[in-house]
Amino acid sequence: MQRALDSRVFEPGSELDRAGVVRGTAVHGSQDWRVGKRAAVSIAFGEPMRFPEHPRNSKGYAAASEEIMGEIKRLWEWLVQVHELEERPRRATPPRREAVPAKAQ
Repeated sequence: MQRALDSRVFEPGSELDRAGVVRGTAVHGSQDWRVGKRAAVSIAFGEPMRFPEHPRNSKGYAAASEEIMGEIKRLWEWLVQVHELEERPRRATPPRREAVPAKAQ
């Protein structure tokens, strides 16, 4: 027996267990931190993704991992561009993915 984020109890393998949603997240700027010198850090959250079309085996997990890593790279590259601006915006929204084959509903 496990608990979901909202404290509901569920059994492994149940519908709640299979409803996993992943959001790619990228951080940029923390690589420049030094003792006594903190640099500006930005965090970008991607769109929710699900992977019901992938089989639940090592090949499916590898394919889903590849999609997730691609999303993280896309978000990180966007953050690099934002940090290169002369006046970095306080709030910015990453552009949406052009093709989201496993987009969460």
